[in-house]
Amino acid sequence: MTIPRLLISGSTSGVGKTSITSAIIYGLKKRGYTVQPFKVGPDYIDPSYLTSISHNDAKNLDVWLMGKKELVKNQKKIDDKRTMALINKPNYSLLQSSLKIDDLIDPRLTTVSSILKHIHKGTIENAYTISNGEYEVIEAEIIETSELINKELKNSNLPDELRVGAVLRDKKVIIPRSNFIFKKDDRVVFIVKKESISFVENIFRLSSY
Repeated sequence: MTIPRLLISGSTSGVGKTSITSAIIYGLKKRGYTVQPFKVGPDYIDPSYLTSISHNDAKNLDVWLMGKKELVKNQKKIDDKRTMALINKPNYSLLQSSLKIDDLIDPRLTTVSSILKHIHKGTIENAYTISNGEYEVIEAEIIETSELINKELKNSNLPDELRVGAVLRDKKVIIPRSNFIFKKDDRVVFIVKKESISFVENIFRLSSY
């Protein structure tokens, strides 16, 4: 299969490459074509324009152009630095280990987490989805009306689908054991299956009914 390609370059920075490219993409889209933009250079602004106009994520060609030998050569220079990558497809996470990427950033998950924070009731501060939305990692604060106040973890009647991972108390992180007693103002981080979210919201509700 042959895919038509168009290369646009300029003598220096700021001569209008992105503006011209954007206009061409817009024109092709209006004619019903699917356009995949690419970009070279450490630029985070121009790709956002190309992505917005084409409705396809602009790909950076720097790593491909460098080749394996050049990447290995420069590996020692970046070993002492932290590497983050922006991904837009979940299956890209499978490459994290082989490419030695420390952190992955998925805008969709970040957006979903922001929405969940506002949707959930009670004192839930943060919520993050994992395993394609099957579970949520939630941070919530225990207030006076919470059913967990002064209860031991083993006697808190939490569902099997919920696991408490850590508690922040007085700026100290605690890994709770079965005899741990919840106190007011504790910030609890836990993982819960989506089917039990309503139960969690009830535990951390803003007021009793």
